[in-house]
Amino acid sequence: MNMKSILSIAVLAGLATFASAQNGVLYYSQDSTGDLFSLDTSTGVATLAGTTGVTSSTVGLSKGTLGDLYGTTFQNLSRITPNSGHTVIGGNIAAEGLAYDVSTDTLYWSINGSFGSADPATGNRTTTLAAPGADYEGLTYHNGFVYGIADGGDFSRYEIATDTWTFLANVGFGSDNAGLAYDAVGDTFYITSDFDNNLYAMNGSTFVVSLVGDTGLADASGGLAFQANPVPEPATMAILGLGALAALRRRKK
Repeated sequence: MNMKSILSIAVLAGLATFASAQNGVLYYSQDSTGDLFSLDTSTGVATLAGTTGVTSSTVGLSKGTLGDLYGTTFQNLSRITPNSGHTVIGGNIAAEGLAYDVSTDTLYWSINGSFGSADPATGNRTTTLAAPGADYEGLTYHNGFVYGIADGGDFSRYEIATDTWTFLANVGFGSDNAGLAYDAVGDTFYITSDFDNNLYAMNGSTFVVSLVGDTGLADASGGLAFQANPVPEPATMAILGLGALAALRRRKK
């Protein structure tokens, strides 16, 4: 085998190594303590990762930009930096569910059957949108849609372009004070609620729900957000390939 073929295999091995790594971090904002946790997506186990500024038992959480998160305190909007702290932005968002569309820099909120948008710079509501028809307390955004889970376990999708909601499935358990997050790479939704203290995963195509595991927390009601890992630069991919090439050389020796 020539060096060019070996290098190609090495780069592919590097890519495979990177792809097999964790897609990102699943964060959980606990209502009762104001603490931020990261949840292991293989076991569900929670690890303390900062604070959120929560002052109420109803909060939302969403991914933000540059690795930060948005949360509600309940009345105000908070900017959360994992493993550091939080800054209260202010506003009148007053939300239980929270989802962020980075492409338009728009936050979506839900509370008590109402739904709308807000300005992340001020924390103020901007528009009231079509009501989902139930109390959707967990929200997440993906590719032009806001997904929500209601306190009765109903799971639905809101299409931003048409201002309409579509029912998709029922998760099979009550989910008051629910958290909802989406991992696009794994095509997986994650769910927590006060039904129990567990983390659940739902297939993004079939909507089949499976138990991940116990979070280890006494209260698993709060917000969820999945912050994806940044895409590596080409130089990083080259380093991964060279690392795999070095391993091949050692094996050949």
